[in-house]
Amino acid sequence: MNDIILKYLQRTAGKEEKERLLAWLRESEANKKTFIDLRDIWLVSGKTPVHAPDYTKNAFRIFEESVRRNEQNSRLPKRSIRPFLRIAASVAILLICSIGGYYIGRNTPDIVYIEKEAVIMNQAIMGKGSKGSVTLPDGSVAWLNTNSKLTYPEKFPTNTEKSNWKEKVISK
Repeated sequence: MNDIILKYLQRTAGKEEKERLLAWLRESEANKKTFIDLRDIWLVSGKTPVHAPDYTKNAFRIFEESVRRNEQNSRLPKRSIRPFLRIAASVAILLICSIGGYYIGRNTPDIVYIEKEAVIMNQAIMGKGSKGSVTLPDGSVAWLNTNSKLTYPEKFPTNTEKSNWKEKVISK
């Protein structure tokens, strides 16, 4: 019966052999258990355990040997090239981007777009027949006569901003 089971597992069993195997499996629970044990051993070991006199010990021995080989391989120091390749790839990408940026910047016209902060301008207007004073954001006071107008920024620029503060003017 072991030969038929082996042929069945290797998918080389004929129709009659499959019928005999099915009839044998239906005979008893012990036959089903034997078949399941043989099938499991055959799948785990990848060998044909039915020709070995004690197939369970043979399958277990094969399993133990593969576990020992894996343990020995894991104990050896691994000098993998992968970390080096990752670092080299990162450096190469950085270098390519830097060189590309340099050449793109070199071939771009010298037009520079600088976005400035908008300057908000306030106005103080004195009507006909009235006079008055206006306190500016820096604390100084300006006196206005009749029919006069004073335009001043909401915030006076610092020394570094003075050269550029007139570029964007928004009246309030």
